[in-house]
Amino acid sequence: MTITKNQHYIPQGILKAFATDNKKVFELYKNRILSRKEIKKTMCHNMVYEHDALPTNTIENIFADSENEFIPIHNNLIKELTRGHAEGIIPYKRIEELLYFYVLLYLRSGALLEEYSFYSDSPKSQRVETLLSNIVAKMYPLKLKDTILQGYKLAVLVDQTESFCMSDQFISTVSLRFKNKFSNVSNRQIGFKNTMVLIPISSKFYLAFYHGEKPSYIKENEYCNLGHHQLDEINSVVNRNSYNKTICKNNDPLSGLKATEEKSIGPYRTILYYSDGTVSINTTKKEIEFYYSEESFSADYLQIHAQYKEIFENKIKRNDRCLCNSGKKYKKCCLSLHERSSSIVRELKNKDHSIYKISPRLEVETGIEVYRGPKSKIPDNTDIEIMEKIKDKIPEN
Repeated sequence: MTITKNQHYIPQGILKAFATDNKKVFELYKNRILSRKEIKKTMCHNMVYEHDALPTNTIENIFADSENEFIPIHNNLIKELTRGHAEGIIPYKRIEELLYFYVLLYLRSGALLEEYSFYSDSPKSQRVETLLSNIVAKMYPLKLKDTILQGYKLAVLVDQTESFCMSDQFISTVSLRFKNKFSNVSNRQIGFKNTMVLIPISSKFYLAFYHGEKPSYIKENEYCNLGHHQLDEINSVVNRNSYNKTICKNNDPLSGLKATEEKSIGPYRTILYYSDGTVSINTTKKEIEFYYSEESFSADYLQIHAQYKEIFENKIKRNDRCLCNSGKKYKKCCLSLHERSSSIVRELKNKDHSIYKISPRLEVETGIEVYRGPKSKIPDNTDIEIMEKIKDKIPEN
């Protein structure tokens, strides 16, 4: 049996749709190194799906069977989108047929593999075990597929220059409105309100599933032809979803991302210590906001609330001149910002992310629980070291 050492977490059959005729792409690595590569040498890792308890190539062969079934259907979707763009017809049935496959590609992607094994003493085993726990139980990816179809509206994004990027997370997600931070989920989980889910089809087409305050150029059930600035906004989201690699058919989009964006570190680890002595450790994907105004609010809302409590509370009415000296009435100036920051602070005490769920009957993408139990049995040395560093702040049982 031939051993596949260079295992692709995004299949070459998908990469071809983002490559030139000679099967080459530009790859941006950690926003620092930009190079041109053959698709057989990108979005892959040596023996990434191998586990000591499994025969070599077991998982790789399972994925290959799935790819052999679905990649031809994916290629047909590209043809149907090309025809549909000219005729104004969206191939909904084909999209629905492929969505389960796309969710599986997301769950096995390079970014998710990094989340699965983040901070682990044995990352190779950990990533495979967590991967299998997600995809072997088929109900989880099926429910995520149904959540996307039933909870979000659809638009097809089109770039005539064929310059869409794709990240090593495959599916890209982004928050359209600020959400509180939680220990076990990110603000952009699939299944949350005010979230956009971007699925790469080719260098020309992206599927945009969205809920909430989407950008004006994205219109429900339409082909949305993007201008240069709009393409940059979408590619920025895609790049910020990646942990290591972003690829593109053309050089210019990645050159622009390299010049303008810092690569944020992610994922991140959270450790919670409960009064009964239980420790909960989770790995969570990094937070990403679509709008700069939401990034700004995320950074400043506690300061805004503190300013309200100190200067405004019980000292001003709606029709009074605002105390910020803008000359405007309070109701047309700082009131809405104060009301929003106060609401967010109240939500902080709740610690329940279900308020952001699209629907109680639809699946929300779960965070990665690394460990839950007594402090004395934490399995990973790195987590033990962290607990030691903060032990003075932890009460004794």
